[in-house]
Amino acid sequence: MTEETILRIISDMNGDKKNVYTLNAITANVDYAIFTTIIDPNPVYQRQGGPTHAFYLIKNKKEIYIGAVYEMWTDLHWVVAPKYRRKGILLQPMREVIIPELFKNRSKITISISHELEDAFFEASEKLALKIGFAKYEEDSEEVRYKLER
Repeated sequence: MTEETILRIISDMNGDKKNVYTLNAITANVDYAIFTTIIDPNPVYQRQGGPTHAFYLIKNKKEIYIGAVYEMWTDLHWVVAPKYRRKGILLQPMREVIIPELFKNRSKITISISHELEDAFFEASEKLALKIGFAKYEEDSEEVRYKLER
């Protein structure tokens, strides 16, 4: 799923939330949402994740959604709204809420970070992954893969 689509989801969630199938609060700043319809301009991403799309949505203290983690079972895609980037807002929700939630259904979590990202985004994503506890295990010309085991 593209960054543009995830940013649109974050924006929509701060509005009328019309595409949400299920929305459950996990903590004061993390909600778990399942969407049944997401329109992405790239047809490849329209099929990814099957008939539903699961997201962990991160809110600030003002109840504004500022970030999202798209759960793709074999990977995670995180995006923070531009205004809130480079402030470390994903570390606490990832470490204390999202990763423990994911470990309820699996013993290993894998992620990949694409070399196509701008350097600043690649470095920020890698820094976050390593702080969470992910370990690099494979790299090729397209991406770097990391894993975190229980």
